[in-house]
Amino acid sequence: MTTKEKQEAISKRLGEIYPQLRINAKKICTYNFPQWGEDLIAHSIESFLKMDLDKQYRIMVADDAGEHYITRGMAISLKSVTSTFYRVHRRDLYNSRELLEINYEKPIDGPDPAKEKVECIAKAVKLLKFYDKYLITKHYYEGVNVAELGRQLGIQPARLTSDIKIALLKIKKLCR
Repeated sequence: MTTKEKQEAISKRLGEIYPQLRINAKKICTYNFPQWGEDLIAHSIESFLKMDLDKQYRIMVADDAGEHYITRGMAISLKSVTSTFYRVHRRDLYNSRELLEINYEKPIDGPDPAKEKVECIAKAVKLLKFYDKYLITKHYYEGVNVAELGRQLGIQPARLTSDIKIALLKIKKLCR
């Protein structure tokens, strides 16, 4: 069988099982299907199609196990925090937090709460000890990344990240 014939057979079989893959993805994602269900299906099919063509053909056509194989891959990708799918689609939802919640709407009259919080942060930075103040100033105000800061100071980037987080917690505590 030629390469083109194998690809056509695989594409035909994928078209046949696609409706069932959507149903399986809804069961796997449950109530989160609207958030990342379509991305999960696309990611799983793309991962399958990156495999060796002979292996794709064996799974999809010869063994008729394509639906099970891709569904199992979807379940593993969704639940594993080390999967490519998690890194690309889900991690940002869990790691996006702001230092302070700021209402950016301009008040009609009276004090501006966003301006007050920014001023509080500036005062809190000035009250920090020298090392914490230096890290916050360099990293956030001057935009020096942690790796470059680590090279300048001779400190491991992981340690600097930890120290920056501790300094941010101190600022947050001062601005409550």
